[in-house]
Amino acid sequence: MKKVGKFLLCLLPLIVFVSLQLILGVMGGMGAGFVVGVEVGMKGLGNDMAYITQRTEEILEIITPIIIFMSHLLAIVIGCIWVYALFGKKKPGNPVKAFSWMTLAVLVLCAVGLQYACSAALNIVEIINPVLMENYNQLMESAGMNSMNPFTIIATVCLAPIGEELLFRGVTFRFAKNAGLGFWAANILQAVCFGIAHMNIVQGIYAFFMGLVLGYVYEKYNSLYVPILLHAFFNLLGTVGGSVLEFIFGESNLEPAMISCVIAFVVFAVILAVGILLIQKDKKAGHPVEDKGEGEYAAL
Repeated sequence: MKKVGKFLLCLLPLIVFVSLQLILGVMGGMGAGFVVGVEVGMKGLGNDMAYITQRTEEILEIITPIIIFMSHLLAIVIGCIWVYALFGKKKPGNPVKAFSWMTLAVLVLCAVGLQYACSAALNIVEIINPVLMENYNQLMESAGMNSMNPFTIIATVCLAPIGEELLFRGVTFRFAKNAGLGFWAANILQAVCFGIAHMNIVQGIYAFFMGLVLGYVYEKYNSLYVPILLHAFFNLLGTVGGSVLEFIFGESNLEPAMISCVIAFVVFAVILAVGILLIQKDKKAGHPVEDKGEGEYAAL
């Protein structure tokens, strides 16, 4: 029973993270409904469902990035308290000592390879199943993820990497290892939880593969600072990388061909593989996360 309890603990960060998003989402929806209700009452538009629907969507478009910002901010607070309280009450180490120039080069290669391999894979999925990708794009747009809203950018590039790494690599991964799982079993488990946390099938699938890479990096460097920075690089490329390329080269109206997407996927997958292989050459790596029991945790 004790071992079962340890396995169930692995799911607790996922439950907390999803609950945060759902609770704040419900609160945001209730707030939008209240504002629209007041406006409708003051203007006497109680039967104008078109106005109510349109106004509700407008308000949700404004507050959704703020909700996402707040959910990631709370995830950081909870993650910091959790890591500090459950794994030894140690102060974070010096982040500068976690990196070398080789480490930064490795992270850039991994981020570029992972981000654009995922983008190429999504283009392939869009060619094969355009309806699935259309639904996914609509979901991202409704969540404000395709906009350059300051709240969205800060939440995605700065807050999400910290909070998600604390919860999924810092807590879930360590709980899994403390439950007796080997590295790959623990890594797959935390990556599955990380994928589910995104709550949609398309993003969840590539988040799973991203989680595998992040878990591997954490294992090799034994420091959460390293996967946090890799995660931030990845999200930065996904958030502003496309806009920068469009600004430089202009927006293309050409539909991507299957062969070009496959070639792009292979090229960037190779870049990712090179980045992962170069980890073995980095003197900062080579100190895997050890299972020292629930009283200690690896250095941040």
